[in-house]
Amino acid sequence: APLRRTARDGGLLLTGGGARLPSLPGRLTAEISLTITIARDPARATIRGLAHACRSPDAWRLTRA
Repeated sequence: APLRRTARDGGLLLTGGGARLPSLPGRLTAEISLTITIARDPARATIRGLAHACRSPDAWRLTRA
């Protein structure tokens, strides 16, 4: 479970349009006890991450953990 370990140690990065909901980071932190960070450009971060995963076998493997 490398992905779970990464999330536990480094927290979660919110991407996509939902990341802009003002109460979401606080609610997630309260529910799952992890640090929540919002991506600098959440609307585009999701597609950039997908493009990176498609180009990098190591990154793709992490998404399937």
